[in-house]
Amino acid sequence: MLLTSYQGQKLNDNETRIMIQFADDADLKEQIDEILTEIYQMANCRNRPVAVGQMLKMNSIN
Repeated sequence: MLLTSYQGQKLNDNETRIMIQFADDADLKEQIDEILTEIYQMANCRNRPVAVGQMLKMNSIN
């Protein structure tokens, strides 16, 4: 959603450039909060399988 909603340009695997158009400071803050929430959710989903895999490894060692 970030790429399409904010005319995003993927620079590489770790970086994306987005353009934010806003009416006032309150609008900008709201959009940034929404973007950060989406980024957090994406990172959480990506890291979840790793965390489960690490837990399985730790349990098999004990």
